[in-house]
Amino acid sequence: MTAVRVEMVQGMKLHHSHTRGVLSPVVVIPRMAEILPGGNAIFIHEFTHARELHALKGLFIAVLSLGVLYPWWRRRCEIRADAFALKSFGKSEFLAMCEALPEPTTKAGKYRYGNDRFDRVERAWIYMEENL
Repeated sequence: MTAVRVEMVQGMKLHHSHTRGVLSPVVVIPRMAEILPGGNAIFIHEFTHARELHALKGLFIAVLSLGVLYPWWRRRCEIRADAFALKSFGKSEFLAMCEALPEPTTKAGKYRYGNDRFDRVERAWIYMEENL
């Protein structure tokens, strides 16, 4: 099991939450995340990235496949993290998380996160039903 550190930042927007670090991951979330709608789901989403070492595994996949499989890997990681957030807190908290996040505008963002929030919820729900 990987030790995951959490940094709570004052004044940070909820949609700027992220995980950084490859060997010793750190989850960075706003200090007010626990009382904001969708904040708990975002924390679990980012914690899943850190716990499963998605950055380290993604680095190996990018190098071994010469970058060809990397977009697929990032999409898979996002769907898995969304499914864990959905399973942990239920539909209402997950929908609040999706409402708090901006919809993707680029082609790569739409591939990774879904065309819109409804697509993101559907992909997470299907993954959760089949794999968790």
